[in-house]
Amino acid sequence: GLDRELRGILKEKGLRAQDPFDSLVSQAAVIDIEGKVDFEKVVRRAAEVLSQKVAVDTGVLFDKFMQGTRIGATPVSHGAALPHLRLGDIRQAELIIVRTDSGVYV
Repeated sequence: GLDRELRGILKEKGLRAQDPFDSLVSQAAVIDIEGKVDFEKVVRRAAEVLSQKVAVDTGVLFDKFMQGTRIGATPVSHGAALPHLRLGDIRQAELIIVRTDSGVYV
């Protein structure tokens, strides 16, 4: 699919010198969750952490993430889910990484 094609392009051409990917990942907040947890709790926790970084209400972030997931906009593959969103109030990319020891059903 498209994700495979994009990965192929990245492997072939590499990252641009000005590509913010390395910076984005190195500055990402990492949340570790132990025990069984449902997807909504994971999203709520990520929204709480993200709201502190971007000054957007936790409830707004949570609702937008869940809305995207409900309409099928959250890619899930190889044990990873990538809920994402764009808001006009957020000027730069932010990344929150959540790891669980028991997995999460999306």
